[in-house]
Amino acid sequence: MQSSGCLWLLAMIWSLSACSILLVGDIAQPSATLLETYWRVLEIDGKPVKVIPPGREPHLILKAEGQRVQGATGCNRFSGSFQKTDAGLRFQPLAATQMACPPPADALEQSFLQAIAAVRGYRLAGNCLELLDEQGNTRMRLEAQYLP
Repeated sequence: MQSSGCLWLLAMIWSLSACSILLVGDIAQPSATLLETYWRVLEIDGKPVKVIPPGREPHLILKAEGQRVQGATGCNRFSGSFQKTDAGLRFQPLAATQMACPPPADALEQSFLQAIAAVRGYRLAGNCLELLDEQGNTRMRLEAQYLP
């Protein structure tokens, strides 16, 4: 029992550290902004995201101009629009390429699309973005990525 508790604690520390201060070289990066940032998906509905080649890294970029969003689901690329208000964040139906997705990329894509469709709000802290549903549940955890 004690070893499973230790493993859980280690997993939580690793999970939390994924969205902590990000260093590039030896320079700490500033807190990310919601818009114009490459957001890499870490978890969907509490499950860690693992990309298996030839899958694409699931990510999204929210563009300020025109409130457009673009990214990848883990298999296909997508684009569309979003609405950001003081009350929250909502994605409009997305257009995506239609490549066949072999397992497990097909399940990753379905999870991604279902989670994004349920988003009604967000929480931004440092380099971590959480996309929330109507009840305030975290549907997706993302981490800001910076080019060196």
